[in-house]
Amino acid sequence: MRRLVIPVVLFLAAFALTFALCGFASIGMLIDAPTLALVIPLPFILASFPFGLKATLRSFVVPFECEDVAAVDTVDECLARDLRVSVAYFTAVRSAMWAMAALLIGIGTIASLSNLTNPESIGRNLAVVLVSVVTAAFGNLALVLPFRNAASARLAALD
Repeated sequence: MRRLVIPVVLFLAAFALTFALCGFASIGMLIDAPTLALVIPLPFILASFPFGLKATLRSFVVPFECEDVAAVDTVDECLARDLRVSVAYFTAVRSAMWAMAALLIGIGTIASLSNLTNPESIGRNLAVVLVSVVTAAFGNLALVLPFRNAASARLAALD
């Protein structure tokens, strides 16, 4: 479990420190509910369809089961397969997350360029573009990479 908690805590601490040093008054300016809904949970849902519910749920658990691989007498082929599925699932989530961000960037840019006569809509649409990038990066660093990296490291330890 340390393999999950420590990287996430370090990332959140670095994010908070950067946020504080930049002098931002409110973290609320980085939260846009539609963007958050499209960029964070939707990629997890979309990526789960090809893998199925059982394999998806197992992908979250298998990187942290039986922490000491060296203590296992024989390498279970099912464990190796589950770790490969976990890596593939989180790779798919990462791809879907960046694809959703790219889609929102495109939509926000088009909306901004189509309303050049209305300065208020330009600012709002460009904010959605930038928040999409920040949300995708945050989701990847805090929610995807710790699981994917733990599964990759555990799989490498089996070889």
